[in-house]
This record gives sequence, C-alpha cells and structure tokens, in this order.
Amino acid sequence: MKNIDSVKEYFGLDIGNSSIKLVQLKAGHPKPELVTIGSAQTPDGLIGRDTPESKREVAKLIVKLVKDSQVTSNNVIASLPNSIVSANIVRAPKLKKQELDQSIKFQAEKYIPIPIDQAKIDWAHLGETPDGKEVEVLLVAAPLEKANKYLDILQLAGLELLALEINPLAHIRCFSSVKNSRYCIVDLGMSETGITIVDNHIPKLIRSVNIGIRNLISNLAENLNLPPDQANNYLWRLGIGQSQMQSQIFSSVQQLSDTIIQEISRSINFYNNQVGAEAVKKLIFTGGGISVPGLVSYYSGSLKIPTEYGNPWQHISYSPSRKQYIDKTIPTFATAVGLAMRNLIE
Repeated sequence: MKNIDSVKEYFGLDIGNSSIKLVQLKAGHPKPELVTIGSAQTPDGLIGRDTPESKREVAKLIVKLVKDSQVTSNNVIASLPNSIVSANIVRAPKLKKQELDQSIKFQAEKYIPIPIDQAKIDWAHLGETPDGKEVEVLLVAAPLEKANKYLDILQLAGLELLALEINPLAHIRCFSSVKNSRYCIVDLGMSETGITIVDNHIPKLIRSVNIGIRNLISNLAENLNLPPDQANNYLWRLGIGQSQMQSQIFSSVQQLSDTIIQEISRSINFYNNQVGAEAVKKLIFTGGGISVPGLVSYYSGSLKIPTEYGNPWQHISYSPSRKQYIDKTIPTFATAVGLAMRNLIE
C-alpha cells in the first residue's frame, strides 16, 4: 500500500450489501469540495458470496461505477462491513509506536474472537486515558479470509488500496460538529444495525447487531403473507404509523425493532455505568433505514433520548446542480463521505 499521507487524490468506496457507493472530494476553503459521487445497486446476495465468480462480478460493478462517475484517481479508501469486524477499545502502556505495536499484538488474543493467525489486525491510537497513565487504542480485527476477499475485489478492479477502514470511524468524521460531546450513532443498514458511542470525537464503544431492514421486510412478508417485493414496497412507502395498514406493518416488525432498541439501550447503559454518569445525551441516526416512515420516531420515543438525523454533507461544499441527488441520498452516503474526508480533516 502507498503511504496515505503522501497521496493527494483518492476516493472513498463503500461496498454495501445492497449497493456500492463512492465519493471523491478535494481540498477547499472553508470546506472540502465534492468532485464526484455515484452509486450502483448490487444483485441480492452477491456481496455475501465468496467465490471467484462473485468477486469478479463485484469488481466489474466497481469498474463501471468508477468510470460512469468520472473518478479522477485509482487510489481508494474502502470500508469493511461491521458484520465481519471485531472492534474493541483497549488500554495499553504508554510506549513508542513500534513497542506499542508489539504490545497490542501480544494482547490481541484476549480481545478478538478468532485465532490470531487467522485474523487481519490493525489498531489506531485514540489518546491518553483520563488519568494520563495509559493510552486507549482501537483494536480492529477481521477474519483473514473475509478481509482478503475485499482486497481481491479491489485488486481485480484495478484500484490502489490506501486503507481499509470500519464504518464507525467514517461516520464520526461526518458528524463531528455535533454539539453534544457524547452521543450515539445508530446506523440502520439493510443487513445490520451499527451502534457507536462517541466521546469528544473518539469512539468508546462499537457494536453491530445482526438485524437490519432486510429482516424487517422478511418478517413483514411472512406475517402478512405477502410477496417479498410487496412487503418491501409497503415498508418503504407506508412505514409504521396510525392507519390500519401501518398498524399491521408495525405489528409485524415490532419484535425485531424492539430487539434493536434493547441493544441500543444496553450499549448506552453499559457506557454510562463505565463513566459514572448519564453520558449519552443524543442519538444520531444514519443509514438507509432512516427513510422508513415512522421508524426513527418509534426508536426515539422508546429510548427517550433527543434524536437527530445525521447529515454527512454538512462539512462538504457542492454544486447546486448536485443538490437534488444529494438530498435524496443523504441517509446512505455517510460511510463513503467519511472515507473520502479522511485526509482532508486529519
């Protein structure tokens, strides 16, 4: 890999289960400026497969998207999905970088759920502990086989990988102007729900719940005896609310929704107990699921914490001609925008 700090042009690439999204930015004043943006739908189940044929198919989609979007660089920062990543915030001695690297690798087996020799491990320095005696480190691990799949796809697409990054770090960049110093980002994705607790722009707890919008659609189809396409249409068009049909939809998705609410609440309570205060003052919702009518209102009302919809474009300048497309896709571009911001704000 190239030294990311020396690269001037690159783009952010989010390879999601339902779509692939890219964003390229350039330095600007007072904000970074949008160069190009694009997305492409992926066939159902394609990203989850791990065969030579599926890798080539994903790579072809990326090549076409890069060409159609008129990206001006083949340097890329890409994301790893939450579902394959183990992320832990751990404490380590205050050491020089090389010594700290050895110390963390030695400790890693205590924190990750897979054997060390079968994992791709990386870490990021988060800062000193409150007492100044140790440092906090974000330790990230993914099964080597799954991480290599993404490396293979990017290589097949002819791209120069600068870094693989987890979604929560990209999201924190997007939402870094939030007034509350402690908040929780909830990423309502198609296949999973991400939960990240942030304190002063630093991740303090990262979790992934294996329930996403696709699960809600499946339950809706089963409970109301609907074809999957019709259930999908009902959820996105009607959502949950007071009408008779909306009430039926709510009854079908309530159990899974309540499980997500419980996991968010459990994560917040765990962190609050750690810091000894009611620390989390705000929820920021992102991800495609925030477009389901009534869903975020239900979550917010159940959790009784002030809520806002995350806007990943708040730090970015773009042409008025892009506004309609950007407004329509705000929920789904947080990861790609955050990846593209990496060298522009750090």
